[in-house]
Amino acid sequence: MPPTDLTGADDYMVGLIQFAQAVVPGSLRVLAAAGDDRNALLMLTVEADFGGRKATLPGARLYLLDENGKIKTEHVVFYAAQS
Repeated sequence: MPPTDLTGADDYMVGLIQFAQAVVPGSLRVLAAAGDDRNALLMLTVEADFGGRKATLPGARLYLLDENGKIKTEHVVFYAAQS
């Protein structure tokens, strides 16, 4: 998967939908979560099917929250390991 840098709600949703279409339903596993009032880290795995090529995707999501508790910035990192 190529690196992706999206800005704005519309572009983000297009990218999110494209990624979600490959995720095998029910495959999400949360490995760890940590955070405070400004930052959150979520470590997880999902299974994905890219047109018949299945992969386990370990990943992490790092969030920066604004003063209202809303997501200001999200960094998403996945590693595709063929299964």
